[in-house]
Amino acid sequence: MSLNVTLTLEALSTSNLQRAEQLCQKTNQFNTTTTRYSARALIEIENSKDCSVILIGHQSNDQSYEIMGLIVVRIEEESRIAVVDSYLLSCRILGRGIEETCVSWLAKKLHNNKEAQYLVGKVVPTQRNQPAQGLYARLGFEPKGKGEWLYDLANYESLPMPTHINVEDKTH
Repeated sequence: MSLNVTLTLEALSTSNLQRAEQLCQKTNQFNTTTTRYSARALIEIENSKDCSVILIGHQSNDQSYEIMGLIVVRIEEESRIAVVDSYLLSCRILGRGIEETCVSWLAKKLHNNKEAQYLVGKVVPTQRNQPAQGLYARLGFEPKGKGEWLYDLANYESLPMPTHINVEDKTH
């Protein structure tokens, strides 16, 4: 039986800001850097020309729509590198392939929009974020050092995109 999982990726807005801040403050298990962004910091990130805050909404047969994660990504235009400064998901949706799907979606979007040539994922290991620590290695990113993992976006099609997850892109 399929869970009919749908992920909705959307930009930070006034309607989801409070939930975004709450996730940043409380999410520990799947939080690549455990950076605790405030609402004000999230707004500043979103308003900068080279950064985005992407909210991850989740809906399935057993769960009504709720924002369950976020990605903070920064584009370094000169070096053509996109950096995932933070990636977090509620532990309630882990283990369904969502962790990988969001990175695959981001890689495809960055490649297709010609925004970057490489994707860097950051990981700051803590005792509490062990579920997030191996994500980039599992996806084939190369260790870059200092908790950074590098991926050539020319290979984005080799990243897993589970067919049991529907993805709706509502970012700008």
